[in-house]
Amino acid sequence: MTTIKATCPTCGDVDLTPLDLVVDDGGSAASYTFTCPNCIGSVTKSAGREIVNLLAEAGVTIRRPGPPPMPPLTYDDVLDFALRLEQTEDVLAALLAPDRH
Repeated sequence: MTTIKATCPTCGDVDLTPLDLVVDDGGSAASYTFTCPNCIGSVTKSAGREIVNLLAEAGVTIRRPGPPPMPPLTYDDVLDFALRLEQTEDVLAALLAPDRH
């Protein structure tokens, strides 16, 4: 398995495997996190695009944020939908029409 050298601010250089690191890649900024095998401290460091690519090639997990989750439907949402359907004969047009709130 690949050995990755990283630096813990407390212990100095440590040897890690791809399973020991996680990269958070937000597109414009990225960082990697690992738990130091010596002091068990959590270490997070910023990473440029080249480092992210090298870590990905080594098999490190890359986390990229997805779109935020949709909020759950409320009773009012369902009621508004039902009232809107009652007011139209063309259901498809009502569904595709922009919201007028």
